[in-house]
Amino acid sequence: MRYVVLSIFSVIVISCREVQPLPTTSELTGYELKGTVTTQNGIPIGGVDVDIYYNTEQAGTTATDTVQVIVTDSTHIVDVAVYNSNYEFVRQLYLGYLSPGVVPRFGWDGTDQNQVPVPSGKYLIRYGVNNVLIKFSTVIIEGHRTATTDRFGRFNITSDHLPIDEVFDSYLSDGTYYVTLRILPFIDLEFRKQGLHQLYPAVELTKDKITNAVFTLP
Repeated sequence: MRYVVLSIFSVIVISCREVQPLPTTSELTGYELKGTVTTQNGIPIGGVDVDIYYNTEQAGTTATDTVQVIVTDSTHIVDVAVYNSNYEFVRQLYLGYLSPGVVPRFGWDGTDQNQVPVPSGKYLIRYGVNNVLIKFSTVIIEGHRTATTDRFGRFNITSDHLPIDEVFDSYLSDGTYYVTLRILPFIDLEFRKQGLHQLYPAVELTKDKITNAVFTLP
């Protein structure tokens, strides 16, 4: 997870061409990025994978997700599953019986039912007991392939992968609460194709507007 606006990468970014925003009158609710990836000579590059990382700031030091899931009857079925921001099923994490008591927080490795990494974005872990919904817990996945350029070098990242202003709790690998974060309107983009690789930090997005930009891949 990236903190504040400026990210630190282990790879030095060298580019002869800066991100070039293009004027647009298109409007929407939320955020959207339409980009084009080219060579330094302006030739479009198809088949480029686009990964997203988010920049964040601290929003609190007390967990916001405080609802406990409690089993009172060992014959009740506990259902824990992952959904995307459109409430579409992604993966089943647990379905079965548990002893009476508090259901622990379930971790998730960011893959779907077929063990394929999901795109970066906001996801929801649904907790239910005996067909009764108890809560949704927000999880942010980043650093995953979210788009691939077409033969004209174009890609599009829609608002469901740009959860800007989302406030969520961050946890350590052992499930211990760490900090509450807010996602800022800056994203880090990583472009990959075979041996080619380029990082663009802190690409600024504008709320309720489509951001258009051109990127180069050496």
